[in-house]
Amino acid sequence: MSIFSRSVELACAVFAVASGLAVSSFSGYPARPDSPVREAISNTVATETPGRGAVAELEISSSLSAEPLPPAQGPRQTELFPDVQLVDQAGNQHLFRSDFAIGKVLCLAMFYTRCDGSCPGTISKVLKLRRSLTEEFGRENLHFVCLTLDPLHDQPEVLHRYAAALGVENDRNLAPIFFCTGTPENLNSLRRSLGMYDPDPAIDADIRQHAAKILFGNDMLNRWSGMPAGLPFEDLYETALRIAGTSERQKFSTRLAIDGRK
Repeated sequence: MSIFSRSVELACAVFAVASGLAVSSFSGYPARPDSPVREAISNTVATETPGRGAVAELEISSSLSAEPLPPAQGPRQTELFPDVQLVDQAGNQHLFRSDFAIGKVLCLAMFYTRCDGSCPGTISKVLKLRRSLTEEFGRENLHFVCLTLDPLHDQPEVLHRYAAALGVENDRNLAPIFFCTGTPENLNSLRRSLGMYDPDPAIDADIRQHAAKILFGNDMLNRWSGMPAGLPFEDLYETALRIAGTSERQKFSTRLAIDGRK
Protein backbone atom coordinates (compact mmCIF):
# COMPACT_ATOMS: atom_id res chain seq x y z
CA MET A 1 0.00 0.00 0.00
CA SER A 2 1.37 3.42 -0.90
CA ILE A 3 2.00 6.02 1.79
CA PHE A 4 -0.83 8.11 0.34
CA SER A 5 -3.29 5.21 0.38
CA ARG A 6 -2.42 4.44 4.00
CA SER A 7 -2.83 8.09 5.03
CA VAL A 8 -6.22 8.19 3.34
CA GLU A 9 -7.27 5.02 5.15
CA LEU A 10 -6.25 6.44 8.51
CA ALA A 11 -7.93 9.80 7.87
CA CYS A 12 -11.18 8.10 6.86
CA ALA A 13 -11.03 5.83 9.92
CA VAL A 14 -10.57 8.82 12.23
CA PHE A 15 -13.46 10.64 10.56
CA ALA A 16 -15.69 7.56 10.84
CA VAL A 17 -15.00 7.14 14.56
CA ALA A 18 -15.47 10.84 15.29
CA SER A 19 -18.70 11.19 13.31
CA GLY A 20 -20.40 7.87 13.79
CA LEU A 21 -21.04 7.60 10.07
CA ALA A 22 -21.38 4.14 8.60
CA VAL A 23 -18.39 4.46 6.31
CA SER A 24 -17.51 1.54 4.07
CA SER A 25 -14.09 -0.04 4.45
CA PHE A 26 -11.40 2.01 2.77
CA SER A 27 -8.01 0.61 1.86
CA GLY A 28 -5.41 0.83 -0.84
CA TYR A 29 -6.98 -1.95 -2.93
CA PRO A 30 -9.72 -4.52 -2.43
CA ALA A 31 -8.66 -7.39 -0.17
CA ARG A 32 -9.92 -10.22 -2.37
CA PRO A 33 -6.92 -11.95 -3.96
CA ASP A 34 -8.92 -12.60 -7.12
CA SER A 35 -10.04 -8.98 -7.47
CA PRO A 36 -9.84 -7.68 -11.06
CA VAL A 37 -8.47 -4.44 -9.61
CA ARG A 38 -5.57 -6.21 -7.90
CA GLU A 39 -5.00 -8.29 -11.02
CA ALA A 40 -4.91 -5.15 -13.18
CA ILE A 41 -2.22 -3.43 -11.16
CA SER A 42 -0.18 -6.64 -10.81
CA ASN A 43 -0.21 -7.22 -14.55
CA THR A 44 0.66 -3.62 -15.31
CA VAL A 45 3.57 -3.44 -12.87
CA ALA A 46 4.90 -6.73 -14.22
CA THR A 47 4.91 -5.50 -17.83
CA GLU A 48 5.72 -1.80 -17.29
CA THR A 49 8.71 -0.42 -19.16
CA PRO A 50 10.07 3.15 -19.25
CA GLY A 51 8.08 5.49 -21.48
CA ARG A 52 4.88 3.43 -21.41
CA GLY A 53 3.01 5.56 -18.86
CA ALA A 54 0.15 6.62 -21.15
CA VAL A 55 -0.17 3.11 -22.60
CA ALA A 56 -0.18 1.57 -19.14
CA GLU A 57 -2.90 3.95 -17.98
CA LEU A 58 -5.08 2.97 -20.92
CA GLU A 59 -4.48 -0.72 -20.24
CA ILE A 60 -5.39 -0.32 -16.57
CA SER A 61 -8.61 1.58 -17.25
CA SER A 62 -9.77 -0.83 -19.92
CA SER A 63 -9.19 -3.85 -17.66
CA LEU A 64 -11.57 -2.51 -14.98
CA SER A 65 -15.29 -3.00 -15.29
CA ALA A 66 -17.40 0.01 -16.28
CA GLU A 67 -20.59 -1.77 -15.23
CA PRO A 68 -22.56 0.12 -12.54
CA LEU A 69 -22.05 -1.25 -9.05
CA PRO A 70 -25.21 -2.75 -7.47
CA PRO A 71 -27.11 -0.56 -5.01
CA ALA A 72 -26.41 -1.14 -1.35
CA GLN A 73 -28.82 -3.39 0.52
CA GLY A 74 -30.29 -2.74 3.94
CA PRO A 75 -30.53 0.53 5.91
CA ARG A 76 -28.76 3.56 4.51
CA GLN A 77 -26.88 6.31 6.29
CA THR A 78 -29.12 8.95 4.73
CA GLU A 79 -32.01 7.63 6.83
CA LEU A 80 -30.24 9.18 9.82
CA PHE A 81 -29.90 12.62 8.22
CA PRO A 82 -32.59 15.08 9.37
CA ASP A 83 -34.79 16.37 6.59
CA VAL A 84 -34.41 19.96 7.78
CA GLN A 85 -35.41 22.96 5.73
CA LEU A 86 -32.64 25.04 4.17
CA VAL A 87 -32.63 28.19 2.04
CA ASP A 88 -30.06 28.73 -0.71
CA GLN A 89 -28.39 31.85 -2.12
CA ALA A 90 -31.30 32.40 -4.52
CA GLY A 91 -33.89 32.24 -1.75
CA ASN A 92 -35.12 28.79 -2.79
CA GLN A 93 -36.16 26.36 -0.07
CA HIS A 94 -34.89 22.77 0.12
CA LEU A 95 -35.19 19.75 2.38
CA PHE A 96 -31.71 18.39 3.04
CA ARG A 97 -32.30 14.65 2.96
CA SER A 98 -35.01 14.65 0.29
CA ASP A 99 -33.43 17.16 -2.10
CA PHE A 100 -29.69 16.79 -1.60
CA ALA A 101 -28.94 13.31 -0.27
CA ILE A 102 -31.37 10.56 -1.27
CA GLY A 103 -30.31 8.97 -4.54
CA LYS A 104 -27.54 11.53 -5.00
CA VAL A 105 -23.78 11.87 -5.04
CA LEU A 106 -23.06 14.68 -2.58
CA CYS A 107 -20.08 16.86 -1.81
CA LEU A 108 -20.57 19.03 1.29
CA ALA A 109 -18.57 21.57 3.27
CA MET A 110 -19.14 23.95 6.17
CA PHE A 111 -18.15 27.64 5.96
CA TYR A 112 -19.30 31.16 6.80
CA THR A 113 -18.98 34.30 4.71
CA ARG A 114 -17.04 36.35 7.27
CA CYS A 115 -14.45 33.61 7.75
CA ASP A 116 -10.90 34.70 6.94
CA GLY A 117 -9.25 31.47 8.08
CA SER A 118 -9.71 28.09 6.39
CA CYS A 119 -13.01 28.82 4.60
CA PRO A 120 -11.65 30.53 1.46
CA GLY A 121 -9.32 27.59 0.83
CA THR A 122 -12.08 25.06 1.48
CA ILE A 123 -14.53 26.74 -0.87
CA SER A 124 -11.83 27.05 -3.53
CA LYS A 125 -11.30 23.26 -3.35
CA VAL A 126 -15.06 22.64 -3.54
CA LEU A 127 -15.37 24.79 -6.66
CA LYS A 128 -12.50 22.95 -8.33
CA LEU A 129 -14.03 19.60 -7.37
CA ARG A 130 -17.31 20.77 -8.83
CA ARG A 131 -15.80 21.10 -12.27
CA SER A 132 -13.82 17.85 -12.15
CA LEU A 133 -16.54 15.70 -10.58
CA THR A 134 -19.21 16.97 -12.97
CA GLU A 135 -17.12 15.47 -15.74
CA GLU A 136 -17.13 12.15 -13.87
CA PHE A 137 -20.71 11.93 -12.63
CA GLY A 138 -22.68 14.32 -14.82
CA ARG A 139 -24.78 17.10 -13.35
CA GLU A 140 -28.12 15.36 -12.81
CA ASN A 141 -27.30 13.26 -9.73
CA LEU A 142 -24.43 15.30 -8.27
CA HIS A 143 -24.95 18.11 -5.77
CA PHE A 144 -22.58 20.46 -3.97
CA VAL A 145 -23.82 21.96 -0.71
CA CYS A 146 -22.01 24.54 1.45
CA LEU A 147 -23.67 25.06 4.83
CA THR A 148 -23.09 28.25 6.79
CA LEU A 149 -21.99 28.15 10.41
CA ASP A 150 -23.24 31.72 10.89
CA PRO A 151 -26.93 31.56 9.91
CA LEU A 152 -28.05 34.72 11.68
CA HIS A 153 -25.68 36.78 9.53
CA ASP A 154 -25.54 34.64 6.37
CA GLN A 155 -29.03 35.25 5.08
CA PRO A 156 -29.84 34.43 1.41
CA GLU A 157 -28.92 37.90 0.15
CA VAL A 158 -25.52 37.69 1.90
CA LEU A 159 -24.93 34.23 0.43
CA HIS A 160 -25.93 35.53 -2.99
CA ARG A 161 -23.33 38.31 -2.83
CA TYR A 162 -20.74 35.82 -1.59
CA ALA A 163 -21.41 33.41 -4.47
CA ALA A 164 -21.44 36.25 -6.99
CA ALA A 165 -18.07 37.50 -5.72
CA LEU A 166 -16.68 34.01 -6.39
CA GLY A 167 -18.15 33.99 -9.88
CA VAL A 168 -20.39 31.05 -8.98
CA GLU A 169 -23.39 30.45 -11.17
CA ASN A 170 -25.74 27.50 -11.47
CA ASP A 171 -25.69 26.69 -15.16
CA ARG A 172 -26.40 23.61 -17.24
CA ASN A 173 -22.73 22.81 -17.74
CA LEU A 174 -21.87 22.10 -14.09
CA ALA A 175 -23.49 20.26 -11.21
CA PRO A 176 -25.56 22.63 -9.06
CA ILE A 177 -24.00 24.21 -5.98
CA PHE A 178 -26.03 25.56 -3.10
CA PHE A 179 -24.80 27.96 -0.41
CA CYS A 180 -27.37 27.32 2.30
CA THR A 181 -28.60 28.83 5.51
CA GLY A 182 -31.42 27.92 7.89
CA THR A 183 -32.39 28.19 11.51
CA PRO A 184 -29.55 27.68 14.01
CA GLU A 185 -31.42 24.68 15.39
CA ASN A 186 -31.78 23.00 11.99
CA LEU A 187 -28.16 23.60 11.01
CA ASN A 188 -26.87 22.38 14.36
CA SER A 189 -28.92 19.18 14.07
CA LEU A 190 -27.72 18.65 10.52
CA ARG A 191 -24.02 19.16 11.08
CA ARG A 192 -24.09 16.83 14.08
CA SER A 193 -25.73 14.09 12.03
CA LEU A 194 -22.96 14.58 9.47
CA GLY A 195 -20.19 14.43 12.07
CA MET A 196 -19.20 18.03 11.39
CA TYR A 197 -18.77 19.09 15.01
CA ASP A 198 -16.20 19.11 17.81
CA PRO A 199 -16.78 16.92 20.89
CA ASP A 200 -15.57 19.80 23.10
CA PRO A 201 -18.65 22.05 23.55
CA ALA A 202 -16.53 25.18 24.03
CA ILE A 203 -14.63 24.63 20.79
CA ASP A 204 -17.78 23.59 18.95
CA ALA A 205 -19.51 26.83 19.96
CA ASP A 206 -16.69 28.93 18.47
CA ILE A 207 -17.17 28.94 14.70
CA ARG A 208 -13.65 30.35 14.27
CA GLN A 209 -12.32 26.96 15.37
CA HIS A 210 -14.43 24.77 13.11
CA ALA A 211 -12.71 21.89 11.33
CA ALA A 212 -12.07 22.32 7.62
CA LYS A 213 -13.44 19.11 6.13
CA ILE A 214 -15.11 18.10 2.89
CA LEU A 215 -17.67 15.31 3.01
CA PHE A 216 -18.24 12.93 0.09
CA GLY A 217 -21.10 10.47 -0.23
CA ASN A 218 -23.11 8.28 -2.55
CA ASP A 219 -26.52 7.30 -1.19
CA MET A 220 -27.11 4.48 -3.68
CA LEU A 221 -23.89 2.74 -2.58
CA ASN A 222 -24.25 3.84 1.08
CA ARG A 223 -20.66 5.07 1.14
CA TRP A 224 -19.78 8.23 3.08
CA SER A 225 -16.53 9.71 4.28
CA GLY A 226 -14.74 12.99 4.75
CA MET A 227 -11.27 14.40 4.30
CA PRO A 228 -9.39 17.43 5.60
CA ALA A 229 -9.89 20.27 3.13
CA GLY A 230 -6.22 21.20 3.43
CA LEU A 231 -5.09 18.12 1.52
CA PRO A 232 -3.87 18.61 -2.06
CA PHE A 233 -6.66 18.76 -4.61
CA GLU A 234 -5.51 15.57 -6.33
CA ASP A 235 -5.91 13.63 -3.08
CA LEU A 236 -9.41 15.00 -2.50
CA TYR A 237 -10.42 14.20 -6.06
CA GLU A 238 -9.14 10.63 -5.83
CA THR A 239 -10.90 10.12 -2.50
CA ALA A 240 -14.19 11.40 -3.94
CA LEU A 241 -13.96 8.84 -6.75
CA ARG A 242 -12.98 6.04 -4.38
CA ILE A 243 -15.90 6.76 -2.04
CA ALA A 244 -18.62 7.77 -4.49
CA GLY A 245 -17.55 6.10 -7.75
CA THR A 246 -20.28 4.06 -9.39
CA SER A 247 -18.09 1.47 -11.15
CA GLU A 248 -14.74 -0.25 -10.60
CA ARG A 249 -13.22 1.79 -13.40
CA GLN A 250 -14.40 5.07 -11.94
CA LYS A 251 -13.34 4.15 -8.39
CA PHE A 252 -9.88 2.74 -9.03
CA SER A 253 -8.43 3.71 -12.41
CA THR A 254 -6.93 7.00 -11.19
CA ARG A 255 -4.94 5.44 -8.33
CA LEU A 256 -3.95 2.37 -10.35
CA ALA A 257 -2.65 4.54 -13.16
CA ILE A 258 -0.56 6.59 -10.71
CA ASP A 259 0.86 3.52 -8.98
CA GLY A 260 1.41 1.78 -12.30
CA ARG A 261 3.66 4.63 -13.49
CA LYS A 262 5.88 4.57 -10.36
